[in-house]
Amino acid sequence: MITFFSILLVLIAVNAVLMIFSLNSVDSSDKKPEKDIINDVISKAYRINFTSSNEA
Repeated sequence: MITFFSILLVLIAVNAVLMIFSLNSVDSSDKKPEKDIINDVISKAYRINFTSSNEA
C-alpha cells in the first residue's frame, strides 16, 4: 500500500511540474486576438444549398 501511494505521489508531482513548465512556456504574444479567430472560423464555414439539386 505504501508503494502504491509513493508511486502515485511521484506521478502527481511529475505531472504538476510538467504542467507548470508547459504553462510557463506559452507566450501570450503568439495568441491571435479573439476577433481574428472568429473571422477564421466564419470564413471556413460553407453553406450547403440543397435546393439547387436537380431531381427528376
